[in-house]
Amino acid sequence: MKFNSPLLLKVTLAVLICLQLCGCSAYFAKVEKAWELYVSPPPAPKIIVPKKKVETKTEEVVVIDKEKLAEMLFVAAKTDDVSGIRRLIVDGVDINARSKDGYNALIFAAAKGHKRTVQLLLDQGMDINGKDDRSGATALFYAAASGHTDVVKLLLELGADDSIRNNAGKLAIEMAVAKKQEEIVKLMDKEGKYWQRKFIGKIAFISQSYIGDESKEEVPTLWRDEIFLFDGNDPKPERLTFINSYEYISLQGPAFSPDGLKIYFAAGADIKAADLYSVDTNKKNLAKLPQSTPRGDWAPSISPAGKSMLFASERDEAYNSDIYLHTEGEELKRMTNMFAWDGSPSFSPAGSEIIFVTMRDTMNKVYTMSASGENVKKLYNDNVEEFDPRYSPDGSKIVFRKLQNQEFQSEIFIANADGTSAEQLTSFKGSHECYPCFSPDGKYIAFISAGSLEGPAPKGKLMLMELDGRKVTTLWDPVRAERIDWSK
Repeated sequence: MKFNSPLLLKVTLAVLICLQLCGCSAYFAKVEKAWELYVSPPPAPKIIVPKKKVETKTEEVVVIDKEKLAEMLFVAAKTDDVSGIRRLIVDGVDINARSKDGYNALIFAAAKGHKRTVQLLLDQGMDINGKDDRSGATALFYAAASGHTDVVKLLLELGADDSIRNNAGKLAIEMAVAKKQEEIVKLMDKEGKYWQRKFIGKIAFISQSYIGDESKEEVPTLWRDEIFLFDGNDPKPERLTFINSYEYISLQGPAFSPDGLKIYFAAGADIKAADLYSVDTNKKNLAKLPQSTPRGDWAPSISPAGKSMLFASERDEAYNSDIYLHTEGEELKRMTNMFAWDGSPSFSPAGSEIIFVTMRDTMNKVYTMSASGENVKKLYNDNVEEFDPRYSPDGSKIVFRKLQNQEFQSEIFIANADGTSAEQLTSFKGSHECYPCFSPDGKYIAFISAGSLEGPAPKGKLMLMELDGRKVTTLWDPVRAERIDWSK
């Protein structure tokens, strides 16, 4: 027993002597035990350390079971048990231990998004670039693929090497791309090479292929338009059409069906003598549409319900293009009837409005009208030409291009659907930014950047940017400077 004052010691001895004299030895023992607990309380509970006995000839030795400690460390890392990890460290756990599958505690914590645990393990000296035994991936790979932005940011700040490749030759950012972790890709992508990948669905555009055999002198040199699909999964576009004809060398369009399984476009030796076609995105069922006419149809646009198609045509008056509506089971309807060039029609996402371009004011201007052809409105009354209008997926915005100066340089603008609050997005010298198109989620805009729009087949680059015009990147070069479309 321990006593902290002489007086308390004397009183306690007197009580004990009385109890002893009265024969209360059992009670005396209980009192003594209770007093010991009071003046000398036991230490705070500790984590139970797994131990195993080792028999020797002279004595029995108790050693710590390191495998059990490691298993407990992995569980603590997975559950963000920071206190438990600290106790295990005191009890001698191997912080760099590996599981039977070849993973360490840092990888377990990063994969679960436990920022506190990741910080603690790195403070204890774990290798931030340590790879697992199976795939050769580091903690950064697992955090990036699992979408844990905070952990990815922490790892990068503390020196994680994002240039490490796993056993398959992939980077951590490429794993994030594959898992559609958009915010992480944007965080990790320093040069703008990956941020658009995997999130863009498919973009249909026109590029050119060579007709004939260049090795044979008797075959004329001729290039022909074909439709290509750019998929964010593959850095190289996929050629969709194989028309293989000298007759149809010029294409225009293209436009996706609402389900993204079919593409509509115009094809002909000259766009004013073009026919409308459709083709499945699996490269099958190329078909000429029955409403085609010798005078030429072009600029198809499919309604949200997929039952109607807008297009421009000279079928009723030569040198005068009007907009027509073809609906399944109904007669062809002429939507505009002005002695002017009308074209580039597009449905609103609700299918209730149509936006188009017309020269009825002696210059190209953006107009809207109802799906019935009524309530025709001009959006801008200035003396600047406008082209290529498209609606955003939610119908709240439009995007289009404007001619900016006497050199006919054009830039892309974004505005509310009624034309208000227009803002310029691009400002590139010496090029035309044209044919803008919203992404299916409304977060990005694809467009064509061309040095010139003159000539029979002007070329450009397929570009991508954010809605505020920042972070512009090239998707593919070269492409035809022609309308593009975007599908999920």
